[in-house]
Amino acid sequence: MFQLRDGYNAIPFVSDIDFDLTPYTVERAIAGIFSLVGQKEMELRENPSGSASDKVMSVFSRASEL
Repeated sequence: MFQLRDGYNAIPFVSDIDFDLTPYTVERAIAGIFSLVGQKEMELRENPSGSASDKVMSVFSRASEL
């Protein structure tokens, strides 16, 4: 694996590549999370009352009793 990378990186006028998967996977995971949050936010903006689950409604109804 390293021989292939080192051989490729030795080619002149070609930008070096790096096979470190940790930054790539973290970056992709964060992008995925933000995508899901964006989708959920779009749903909430389109139908704000439809997003309230029974559990959320029960929490807020008890909060008004305090």
